[in-house]
Amino acid sequence: QEFTKNRDAFIFSAYFQRAPGRRMSAGPPWDFNLAMGNSEEFTGVEGLIVPGRDLAGNLLRRPEIFRRFQERWRELRAPGGAFSEERVLALVDEVVAESGLAAERQFGRYSELRSPTKRFVMNVNYGVDTYEENVRIVRDYLVKRGRWLDGALGAMETPDDLFSEEMARVLEESEALGIGWWREEESP
Repeated sequence: QEFTKNRDAFIFSAYFQRAPGRRMSAGPPWDFNLAMGNSEEFTGVEGLIVPGRDLAGNLLRRPEIFRRFQERWRELRAPGGAFSEERVLALVDEVVAESGLAAERQFGRYSELRSPTKRFVMNVNYGVDTYEENVRIVRDYLVKRGRWLDGALGAMETPDDLFSEEMARVLEESEALGIGWWREEESP
């Protein structure tokens, strides 16, 4: 949820389950239409959103949970890890290949997906003309978001760093940038 900067994280479309005799677990994750820069509130790659959510924020204030959060991020980002750049980009490519012509047809059919003149509620809509440009934006967003999180989470020493005035400023400035940032750099 934090990696994709999902606006709905831990407030909407969040499910928990518990099989008999087992611990409760989160999931399955879904509903990422307001993620990866496609939300009026969370467009930039900088800033953390989960600490601002009641459940997750309260858990992250506990030093042991905070430490595990950092450790889990490092594990996921390690070479070959589920959120490593190579795995994330390979997953995007896999999804694009699997969706094939269906995605092209949908993008071609619904004009509001191409350089929209109106926006859906709470969505930014990337404002591009092709499916390929949408894919590039998602790829770029995930690479930049991962790199930002690597630096930010790696520099934090205590849970207080998640809730600092500096972090609040970073989030505020990031959102003020809007969606134009990803047109400034080429795809990696």
